[in-house]
Amino acid sequence: DLEMVRISKAVQDGHHTGLALRLARQAGRELLLAQNSDVPFVISNGHFVDRMRQMTMDNLNNFWKLAGMFWRAAQGEDVDPVVVTRLEYDHNIFPGLDPTAWATEGRS
Repeated sequence: DLEMVRISKAVQDGHHTGLALRLARQAGRELLLAQNSDVPFVISNGHFVDRMRQMTMDNLNNFWKLAGMFWRAAQGEDVDPVVVTRLEYDHNIFPGLDPTAWATEGRS
């Protein structure tokens, strides 16, 4: 969550390109998916335990991959847009997600 706060503040400060903004949005989506409150409930009831754990790990891995890509893109480095395009298609929850939402006052 702290890494998303850092990304959020960078976006808020205007340190991004079009692709970096897409990366920040999708990183936020992946983080929200990983923090999905249904996952612990489903696991605690013994349903789809392996699948739920794998989905959570996949979302976290996607988040960290996108975070790294965001920082590279924000520094003007080339990053492969295919990765974010695929994830935007596969995990398109909250299409209007505001990546600056994590940059609220009082968070660090």
